[in-house]
Amino acid sequence: MLKQKLCNSPVNGFALPLVLIMGALLLGSGVSLQSMAMQSRARGAMLWQEGLLNDGFHNAAMVFVAAARRGESSPDQDLGAGSFRLIQWQGSPTGPAQFSVQRLADPGRLLRSRSFQLSSDGRLQRVSP
Repeated sequence: MLKQKLCNSPVNGFALPLVLIMGALLLGSGVSLQSMAMQSRARGAMLWQEGLLNDGFHNAAMVFVAAARRGESSPDQDLGAGSFRLIQWQGSPTGPAQFSVQRLADPGRLLRSRSFQLSSDGRLQRVSP
């Protein structure tokens, strides 16, 4: 009777559970790769924006140096990267000098500033990050 009972018992397969587990692993790895790609894209966009801001600061610094060399007062400068203001200037317009430039913030955005150094040979270099 025991032999007959074993022969009539349903056989549990291993293919279906294996396929289900592999499918779950595949879905999990796909979601993981997508989230890594989205993080990378967001970081790239942030670095691009930071580069544009740094270029804007450098452009504004060159405009303020040119205005100082012409003997003009430096009002706020509206450039492609935003509005900038000269905060302080120490030194000669032809160098050496050190000065700070501030980006005027739009509502809801932080104020940011950078310090620059103008050497006596006319090279402009950023001092602060």
